[in-house]
Formats: sequence, C-alpha cells, structure tokens
Amino acid sequence: MALCLLAGLSYAAYALVNQALVIEGRVATVNAWVFTCSALISLPVAAWLGGPLTMNASGWAVVIYLGMVATGLAYLLFSVGLRGMSAATGVALSKAEPITAFVLSLLIVGERPAWWSVMGLLGVIAGLWLVVQAERKAAATA
Repeated sequence: MALCLLAGLSYAAYALVNQALVIEGRVATVNAWVFTCSALISLPVAAWLGGPLTMNASGWAVVIYLGMVATGLAYLLFSVGLRGMSAATGVALSKAEPITAFVLSLLIVGERPAWWSVMGLLGVIAGLWLVVQAERKAAATA
C-alpha cells in the first residue's frame, strides 16, 4: 500500500512540475528533456535488476514503439492538456484509462475481478468525483 501511495504522490509531483515546465517552454522540448533524464536515471537500476542486455531487432522495435508511440505520444498529449487546465484536473482525467481498462477486461476478456479489484475501482471513481467537485466549486467561486 505504501508503494502505491508513493507512486501516486510521484505522479502528482510529475504533473505539477511538468505543468510548470510546459507553461514556460515548448511542450515537445520539455517532454524530450524530462523523459531523456528519466531514462538516464533509470538505466543503471534497469541494468542492475535486469542483468545483461541481450536484445534483437524485434526487441528494439518493441522498445522503440513503447517508448516513442505508446508512452511518448501519450505524455506529449497529456502535457499539451496541462497547458490549459489545472494539474489536478489533468491527473484526474488521466485516471479514466484504468477505469476503461477495467470495463474492457470485463466486457471483452470476460475477466471476473476479485472484490479488492472492485474496491480499487471504486476508490479511483471516488477520487475522480472529489476532484470534479473541487473543480466545480473553484469554477463557481471564480
């Protein structure tokens, strides 16, 4: 549970710092620097945990696709969105993805989730509701 809370705190910190950076600079440049620095910081840990690198051409293709398209493009669009909304709203809206994944796992894969998975989903939905209520209250007073 502590690691989950730390991950959430880290994501919130990322969103706040990234928002400040993209307001001041070009979105693509900021994202390139943020993810390059993140990769350089995580490479020693990955090497230590993963052992020697033995990649073939198809492995590199997957790594490039996941890095550039699946992650890079998604975070580029997220950063563009952060220029026009609060970081709290941006993070809250990004939590629609796990809700969508949960629903698709039920409908398409036929998964039957355990009770704690449903409780986690309800926690995400409750958090989204709290953020929406806070944003509506802030918009009404502004």
